[in-house]
Amino acid sequence: MLSEFNDKDPKVDIILPNYNKGEFIEETVNSILVQSYKNWNLFIIDDNSQDNSKKIINSFKNNNINIVCLSKNKGVAFCRNLGIRLSNSKYISFIDSDDYWSQNKLEVKILFMEKF
Repeated sequence: MLSEFNDKDPKVDIILPNYNKGEFIEETVNSILVQSYKNWNLFIIDDNSQDNSKKIINSFKNNNINIVCLSKNKGVAFCRNLGIRLSNSKYISFIDSDDYWSQNKLEVKILFMEKF
């Protein structure tokens, strides 16, 4: 396993579309923050949520988190595609705003992809 952060490790951009998932978004983001693989950027694309999602999202203070808040609801496909356009990393990973990752998810995925 990749035990330490290394600047030579491939960067992963994580795209997280969100719409009115304030109930889950904090746990979702926290599952990314504790990843064993550290060379990532998170793009949270808020699709004009009307619940407390924006407040929760904006409470995270991490240089690897990029927040985009849309002024009009555009749908999950638009949010994912916007995240792809914003990405400049070797790999992209998607997570939904009500999902939770195990601590080594990115590490396992990167090791697999780098083998081939």
